[in-house]
Amino acid sequence: GSPEYQRCINERNLNNVSHSSSDNETFGLLLHKIITPSETVTFDYSTYTTVNINKNPTSLDAVTIKNSIGQEVMKYTLNYTDKTATRKLLTTISRGKTNTPQQEYYRFEYYGNPTSDIAYYKQDYWGYYSGNTNTTGSLISENSNRTSDFASTQEGALKKIHYPTQGYSEFIYEQNQVYGKLDTGEVGSEARLDMAINKTITSDTYPINDNINETIRVPFTPKALPDGSVKVSFGYYLHSSMGYSLSLVELKKIGGTIKNCPGAGICNYKFETASAELEPVTKQQDQTLYTLEPGDYELVLTLERIAAPSNPDRTPRAVASVTLKYYSGNPPSEPEVTNIPFGGIRIKEINSYDAQGGHTTKRYSYMKEDAVTSSGINLSKPVFVSKENYHYLPDRTPPGRTEMDCYLTKRTSSSNIPLSTYIGSPVLYTTVEEQLVGDAGEVLKTRSYFSGQTDLTERFPFPPTEKKNWRKGLTLQQQSYTKEGSSYTVNGKTTNVYGPLERHTGASGHLNSYNLKAGKVNYVFDAVGNLQTMTSGVNNSQFVTYVNRSELYPMFSSKQEEIHDNKTIIKNSAYTYDNPYGQLKTQTTTDSDNKTLTTAYSYPYDKNSTVNNLLVAQNRITTPVETQSKENTTILGTQVTEFIDWGNGIVLPGITKVAKGGDTPEPRLTYHKYDTQGNPLEVSQVDGRHIMYVWGYNNTQPIVKIDNASYTGIPAAVMTLIDQLKTTSDTEDTAVEETTMRTLFKNLREHAYFANAQISGYTYDPLIGVTSMTSPQGQTAYYRYDDMNRMQYALDQNQHVVQQVRYNYQGQQSDALGGVIIDTPGDQPKVPNQPATFMANTSGTDGANLYTWTVNGVEEQCDTSPNFTTTFTGEGTYEVKVLAYNTHTKHRVSHTMSVEAAYPPLGIPTVSGSQYILKGTNASLTASGISGGTGNSSYEWYVNNVKQSSTTTSLTYTSNTAGTYDVYFKVIDNESGNMVNSTVRKLYIYNPLNTPSISASKTDIDRGTTTTFTASGISGGSGYHRYEWYRNGVKQSETGTSYSYHFPSKGTYDVYFRVVDTRIAPEHYKNSNTRRLHVYDPLTISVSPGTSTLTNANPSVNISLSRSKGSGHYSQSWRVWRLTNPSTNYYAGSGTSLPFGSSQNGEYEIKVTVTDTKTGTVKEKIVPIIVNKSSGGGGGGTGEQF
Repeated sequence: GSPEYQRCINERNLNNVSHSSSDNETFGLLLHKIITPSETVTFDYSTYTTVNINKNPTSLDAVTIKNSIGQEVMKYTLNYTDKTATRKLLTTISRGKTNTPQQEYYRFEYYGNPTSDIAYYKQDYWGYYSGNTNTTGSLISENSNRTSDFASTQEGALKKIHYPTQGYSEFIYEQNQVYGKLDTGEVGSEARLDMAINKTITSDTYPINDNINETIRVPFTPKALPDGSVKVSFGYYLHSSMGYSLSLVELKKIGGTIKNCPGAGICNYKFETASAELEPVTKQQDQTLYTLEPGDYELVLTLERIAAPSNPDRTPRAVASVTLKYYSGNPPSEPEVTNIPFGGIRIKEINSYDAQGGHTTKRYSYMKEDAVTSSGINLSKPVFVSKENYHYLPDRTPPGRTEMDCYLTKRTSSSNIPLSTYIGSPVLYTTVEEQLVGDAGEVLKTRSYFSGQTDLTERFPFPPTEKKNWRKGLTLQQQSYTKEGSSYTVNGKTTNVYGPLERHTGASGHLNSYNLKAGKVNYVFDAVGNLQTMTSGVNNSQFVTYVNRSELYPMFSSKQEEIHDNKTIIKNSAYTYDNPYGQLKTQTTTDSDNKTLTTAYSYPYDKNSTVNNLLVAQNRITTPVETQSKENTTILGTQVTEFIDWGNGIVLPGITKVAKGGDTPEPRLTYHKYDTQGNPLEVSQVDGRHIMYVWGYNNTQPIVKIDNASYTGIPAAVMTLIDQLKTTSDTEDTAVEETTMRTLFKNLREHAYFANAQISGYTYDPLIGVTSMTSPQGQTAYYRYDDMNRMQYALDQNQHVVQQVRYNYQGQQSDALGGVIIDTPGDQPKVPNQPATFMANTSGTDGANLYTWTVNGVEEQCDTSPNFTTTFTGEGTYEVKVLAYNTHTKHRVSHTMSVEAAYPPLGIPTVSGSQYILKGTNASLTASGISGGTGNSSYEWYVNNVKQSSTTTSLTYTSNTAGTYDVYFKVIDNESGNMVNSTVRKLYIYNPLNTPSISASKTDIDRGTTTTFTASGISGGSGYHRYEWYRNGVKQSETGTSYSYHFPSKGTYDVYFRVVDTRIAPEHYKNSNTRRLHVYDPLTISVSPGTSTLTNANPSVNISLSRSKGSGHYSQSWRVWRLTNPSTNYYAGSGTSLPFGSSQNGEYEIKVTVTDTKTGTVKEKIVPIIVNKSSGGGGGGTGEQF
């Protein structure tokens, strides 16, 4: 009800004026039957009281399927925990025919025992059962216990599915989670904006004949956030219904140069206006975050409206509403950011068990790569509040009441907007990891990334946001992993890119949805309190027109990466689409070798013709009429389907044409006739041969195929037979009628018109299977089915069982001889001409005691042994069949195994032996690893692709030309003709080494002298060398091209240098020339006398030189000088003695220098002489006088 005027005076902002509730009931129609040409599906229900809030009105009990001839194909019966409960749980699905016992098909188990009726105060924010202890609840959600509870939410969730195969799956759940603040919001700057400006000007609050010109100005100063940025959240709604109205909003900084929002980075100005002319105009922006320049700002909201008093319907409606949030500078306490429990549950693990105890587990993780943060995003935030405005008109009669507005806030117990999207959940996970764990503990891991984003919060009565759910949940990337030790490595990746195909402009505008949303949120009363209603206009309801724009969002490209041995194989696929239908036009695949394969599609609307236009008119536009494939720019092939209008609205293929390469397409299959159901009656192939078909069972099944015949020119008698056959089949449901059909097959086959034709006939239990097939030779095979419509027996012409199929599902009994299988050792093909052994294993309570074995239909063994050995004479596929028979129970079963006999593939041989040799020498090569094939092989050798004469497994090859040679060995299987080459072995043939030379720093030396030898002229061979030095035949430690040695003993030494090629085998080397070195004891000399004094009595002296050691080759020189003039030589000589005398008194020195002419050694001796003579003295024999 409306608030009273006086109470509005006393309580200007009422939170709870009054409340009321009402029940809304919706009644729908229940589907009872689905009827198609081939079947009728009937749904049976249990119906309870028509109106009972404690019970669901109906319960689906059974689904029955009948075929086109009225046979019951199957009946499915559904059982529940309690059919009368509001929340009933399906416990079993049984199946079987009405006249046979039903068998349990599927069985279901659930967690807990969910309550049948869940009051709103026992629900979380999203409507899931929370299990709280409340016995009553407030309509106001804020003060109620609305937290999620996993155990309660899980009650009634599916726990197990038991399958007909005796296996089952078990489901383990966990609570949904999103990452964010505990208030279910998202973390970000907007969460810190604590000051709000909400302003609205609407013409709805003015009399309809008033002109309006109202402006609201709100100054504010946003403060910087902790990160230093200045941000506002800004949203608005502007509406102008027709001309002469305007609404605008302006956000501006006081002072400064205008920088528009949004712009490149920081801004300071935003302006928007809605001004209608011929059509209504609505400008709307959801809350958008802007980064502003620091400073003072002003928010301006303006509304103008010129009324039309004489014609109220022409008075415009205008609305200007703005919401702005900014930061006050006072940091609020931060709500905790964590993984928040969210409404609903998700799969954590699925354990699957088979009847033999085998077990696999699928585990799911919804965390991001850090394994901590949930990838779940909040798709919808609950909204529990709406607001209404009550406007009291003024009372002009004194002392009348003044005009007044009273604002009413309505709170509800459940959200007033939808809380789930197309996936039926308030949470979408952008990352999901799946681990598949097998019995042996092996783990296969995949990680998938999906598209999705949080929906904007909706408010009543504004229009719903465009959720574009088709953009959500798309696989953006999928990675597969291999486990290496305890870690995982990516071994494959698929990355998909999607994009919009907009279809809401121009000629495609008709694909948009134009909507109107209205809600009464404004009420007008007269001064007395009577609600005022309008005879025209919107009656004070607030309404908004909005458009859901048509869009397709297909995949544009896909990149597949496979990683093998650290090599990545890439395949890129690109897709293009047409507009506006959005159908695939080209698909281009590019592999790692940059080879491109492109397939282009053309549709009926691409090929303008009368028939194609009919297809478009029938909305049959998805079938390509032409497909062309290219490799790079080369056309690989083209296929064209030409449709024909066959009359009565039947437009079907007439000719299928195919072309290879760039050739003109030629007919491959031609359709000549269809029936009224669109079934082909006659076709012809490229060889001109016609094939007829007869359709029966109410035109749902092909019952006759006639090869090499045509309906053209067919006699009336034949058509009479065909019509009889069709009529019989339409109601055939007995063995007698089947026999009648086979008799008619025979009559057709024997008719003269079909003398050159091949006729096959078929009978059916429609929707179950073929019951007989009659060959062109008149031989009939029969097929029998069990009560579950599974094939049980195949029978021959004489109704003898040739095959029995046992399914052994749960509840199916096994008889004395249940079945037989054939086992054989190994899983490789059998080797021809070698014994192959097979064993028959039977099941059932009794075994078989007689086994008949045949190979390709020829009996080879019949005895009591279940073992069978045979030899296949050649390669090929053989049919090995065993017929197991129990002579007591008279049961027999058979099994046929297709056995491949093949020689093992030729193994790739290996070539070993010589690889680096000298020209002119023999290379010896040997082949090994020869295996597989028939064993009858011949051999060939090739050098540089030239066949050699050797036919054995060894090759001796000689060449006088240096170079690189490719050698390979070929094995040829003489029986199969198969051959295999070895890998190529490189043979390197080199020129010989050249003889190096050495030089020595000296060849004659004194012992103890270091001499250096240097090698040069090193060339030839492979270029891979080792160096050795030898002294008197003994290898030295030096490995370079120079050798130095300090010779401590005298003697004669021979030194040479060796170059060794380290690649060539056998060992190849060259010695240098030999350098002989003579080593001597050092030269020694002496003189006599060592000193002398000359007087008158001894006027001269003879100085003798003695030499020893050294090389024995000497030279000497003498020098005499007076100490007072040492630069003046008085005498020089070269003999082995020097006589000396002088008439001039004084001191003298005599020096002798001896040189070893081979070693270069120099020795010196100085003899001091004193001449002290008196004048007039002298004697004979004075020697040299100076």
